[in-house]
Amino acid sequence: MHRVQSRLFGSLICVMISLCGVRDAPYPASVEKADIEAVLQKYIDGTSKGKPDLLREAFHPEFNLYARNADDTLRIWDGNEYISLFESGKPRNRIGRVVYVDQEGDTAVARVEIEIPQDRLFTDYFLLVKYGGQWKIIHKSFTSRPLDD
Repeated sequence: MHRVQSRLFGSLICVMISLCGVRDAPYPASVEKADIEAVLQKYIDGTSKGKPDLLREAFHPEFNLYARNADDTLRIWDGNEYISLFESGKPRNRIGRVVYVDQEGDTAVARVEIEIPQDRLFTDYFLLVKYGGQWKIIHKSFTSRPLDD
């Protein structure tokens, strides 16, 4: 009898644990991930294909960029100033790829790598928020290193 009760109790615990992971998520992860990756692709295409309008679509209008300066101080860079560096119709030799996306509800973080062939690899970290039915990049931090030959 004790053995049967132990098995039932163990089964009940397993069912309860599995139910804890089940919830009515307001944002289906697979659909949201595709939407987030589409925003990140706008960033990649905007910077590599000379399409600043895509950058304006991807970024919140008041976003900033953050990086470490060579003198080990923090550089805070206005997002609109960053976008202005990319001239319409003037592509740049940049190859980008989304490395990962981690999303929970209406917030996500992502890592993107941008390779400048024979030069540098940039690693960009993004914070995204979904509001007004759209995902927007609200923050970008980045670092870079020379490419290994």
